[in-house]
Amino acid sequence: MKYNFDIKIDRTKDNDMHWNKEYLSKKYNIDINKPIYSFWMGDADFPMPGNVIDALKNRAGVGIFGYSFLSDNWYKSIVEWNKEFFNVDVKTEDIIYAQDTLIALSNTINAFTSKGDSIIVTTPVFGPFEDIVKNTDRSLIVNKLIYKNKKFEIDYKAFEEQIIKNKVKLFIFCNPHNPGGSVWKESDLQKILDICKKHNVFIFSDEVHRDFVYNRKDFKSFY
Repeated sequence: MKYNFDIKIDRTKDNDMHWNKEYLSKKYNIDINKPIYSFWMGDADFPMPGNVIDALKNRAGVGIFGYSFLSDNWYKSIVEWNKEFFNVDVKTEDIIYAQDTLIALSNTINAFTSKGDSIIVTTPVFGPFEDIVKNTDRSLIVNKLIYKNKKFEIDYKAFEEQIIKNKVKLFIFCNPHNPGGSVWKESDLQKILDICKKHNVFIFSDEVHRDFVYNRKDFKSFY
């Protein structure tokens, strides 16, 4: 499929967090009278593929928006995608629907931790992770990543010490890492697993950016 990445679309007049000046000024306390350069990855400025737009138009054309169910083909497509591109054998019974990653994270926090429990993240990290921890009345523990040889690494010594000291219950992991871009190696996953298993820490693994990896064979899932 050929795609034109040079199409420019004005999104400033919509209630669009990416470019809406009212939102950006409130969220980031910036001067909206100056030029704004918003380099988001999860909300890119590229139009959706034509076949996706057509499918949405066709569905909207029905004129009735009733309740939908998750068909066998829906589950099958997830299983086959994981197997074909990442060689991950996902079981249908392990798939639980959530509207997005943040809702899944919030549900996980409420299911496996209690108010006042400590949750650890590695920073820099996707901002809403920290917001959700605070908004669910949990204690946010920050483990700062080490920037070395033009990439981020985990300080495993500090990571384990923080887990022990704060009695951490949950680790929010991001792989590939947002915003650092690190595709964590299998050896990294094993170290994390060993530490978390040793101290009874649950792992929430956000792997939503895996399709952006140049060589998909480099990505290893925690599944």
